[in-house]
Amino acid sequence: MSEYTVKIISARDIACCVEMPEAIAAMKQAFLAVSTGEAVMPLRTSMLIEEHGGSALFMPAYLSRLSRVSLKTVMTYKNNPARGLPAIHGLVQLYDGETGKPLSILDGEHLTALRTGAASGVATDQMAAPDAQQAAIIGAGVQGRCQLESICAVRDIKRAYVLDRSSQAMEDFAKEMGKRLSLDVQPAGIDVLPEVDIICTATPSRQPLFRHEMLKPGVHINAIGAYRPDMCEIPPETVQGARVFVDQYEACRNEAGDLIQPLAAGLISEDHIRQELGTLLMGDGKNNNHLHREITLFKSVGLAVQDLVIASLIYEKATTMQIGTDVTL
Repeated sequence: MSEYTVKIISARDIACCVEMPEAIAAMKQAFLAVSTGEAVMPLRTSMLIEEHGGSALFMPAYLSRLSRVSLKTVMTYKNNPARGLPAIHGLVQLYDGETGKPLSILDGEHLTALRTGAASGVATDQMAAPDAQQAAIIGAGVQGRCQLESICAVRDIKRAYVLDRSSQAMEDFAKEMGKRLSLDVQPAGIDVLPEVDIICTATPSRQPLFRHEMLKPGVHINAIGAYRPDMCEIPPETVQGARVFVDQYEACRNEAGDLIQPLAAGLISEDHIRQELGTLLMGDGKNNNHLHREITLFKSVGLAVQDLVIASLIYEKATTMQIGTDVTL
């Protein structure tokens, strides 16, 4: 029986390998692969673990250009924060596309937060006002941290607010991210929303997080928390009044409660979803320089090809930098 070596890449290793601007550039390539049809990416398979408040997601992808296959497994448990545990656990497996040889196993929590944050960076760069200076992050977890880091990579943010049900989580977030980004970060309530230019929602909510009338004209929203039909972060009136862009049409039609619910209520039609982000990047949205004068909404449920592209980048850089732990199987 032949042996082979698999590189184990931890969250700390990932942080050492890839900076947010690199991740944003990688996500642009991922979204272009989706909208051009290059990515092979079945819809994710989900499984509820109801008695424990959990769910499991399985997300495969293949990209011939990279000759890589990936499979991400994500376990989400809504009661974990009360236990002192992360709400999300996950692993990404990376394989050689030509031979099927296992190459790497990567920490899924940090990888997911990194690529999700980077996706919002891409959307923010395309849609938010060029002079946006104030942001609000709703959800003080790992995802929220990467959301703030990504928008700071594409806009000159002067002040950020963090909103969360836990006052301690807000305080910790403000202290950590303020220091990391040399930024004025303040715990806040929803009364700050009329002041901000960019809002990122990163929660598992099943009801809208704010009222539509609270929003500033021209605000840009990245909604990344609700990934099932029964979940919802954004008021239906906001969806109805915004220019809506998505990571992928098919995935959002099947999984994005923020869109499925107003569609079912007859508040919007399917053609209200303006474009995929990849199509916008290709230049088909010719006049997107006017988008910052309107409310814009980027709805993302997360795509397996994002995991594949960022995992491949991390693996290549970790190999070059001799980071990670090589295990012979």
